[in-house]
Amino acid sequence: MGGLLLFMVLGGAAYYAVRMRRNNEIHGSLAVRVSELTSQVGQLREAQWKMRAAIDSLREEQDFRDQLTTPSDKGTVGATSHDPGHRGIVITPEVVSC
Repeated sequence: MGGLLLFMVLGGAAYYAVRMRRNNEIHGSLAVRVSELTSQVGQLREAQWKMRAAIDSLREEQDFRDQLTTPSDKGTVGATSHDPGHRGIVITPEVVSC
């Protein structure tokens, strides 16, 4: 009877050790996966920031182009979208007078 009890205790201890090892492997692999995902999120945020900066730069460039091509009250240098026959240079008395 003592042998059976010893066998049960050793079996239970072995089962517990195997189960704990599997749990540690699962937790270890989860930790690795969380680390990978955290790294990917960081890369995505950096890419998003770069895209936003590029979009802002393109908007500024477009605004600058629009300023060159849109006529103002005093006249501008550049082509206008309103007059297809326009050569692109507008000279007003304010510009010519000294």
